[in-house]
Amino acid sequence: MPSPAPTLTVNRCATPDPCTLPASHPTTNGELHLQLERTEAAWARCAAEVEAIIACHHSAAADMQAAPEATAVEEQAPDEAQGH
Repeated sequence: MPSPAPTLTVNRCATPDPCTLPASHPTTNGELHLQLERTEAAWARCAAEVEAIIACHHSAAADMQAAPEATAVEEQAPDEAQGH
């Protein structure tokens, strides 16, 4: 009896990049405020990337859970699928 074929898992989700913040050397209150806005924007971009990757992993996990069920139904003989 031949061994079952190995199950291949493909990671379709992006790999996260490290979050980076812009360098700063503010010397005035205006520059400090601008740096705060830039930092908040950088964190928002990072959070959006992380959230997208998490959503992708959840979707991939759901697809993998559903796939064996669909395969099992397809492998049934026609009489078994109809309840005969």
